[in-house]
Amino acid sequence: PALSTGSGSNTGLYELLVALPAQMQPHVDSQEDLTFLWDVFGEKIKIHEKLHYYEKQNPMPILQGVAGLADDLVEELQNKPINTAEKLLSKPKVKALLSVHETVAQKNYHPVFPPMPDDTDDEEDSVKIICLAKNREPLRYIYQ
Repeated sequence: PALSTGSGSNTGLYELLVALPAQMQPHVDSQEDLTFLWDVFGEKIKIHEKLHYYEKQNPMPILQGVAGLADDLVEELQNKPINTAEKLLSKPKVKALLSVHETVAQKNYHPVFPPMPDDTDDEEDSVKIICLAKNREPLRYIYQ
């Protein structure tokens, strides 16, 4: 899989994230930019290591469908005097936390991308624009 730590000829995303800052070093003008790149990619490596650690432990959710259960509970509590729990469970951050809990427990780490538009021409060249911003100073790189 893409997140494998790999050994020998089996390389994955982990090796790419570890090697990328060193590969970029000759192309970076200042130490500040290099530190920024190390920080950005270092965070991704830490996230990968945490996910790999928990994957080895094989975590199992205590209950499936926790986010739906929270919605049902909010609906039940609207007619009862338990406003504190209702307010807590209604907050977007708590709902997001429960949703992330389910995603990690089900090992569903892949992002969901929107569908491609139907009106694209497969033969035309595409341009990918990548924009990095640090301290509100945009850094732009255009890749063709």
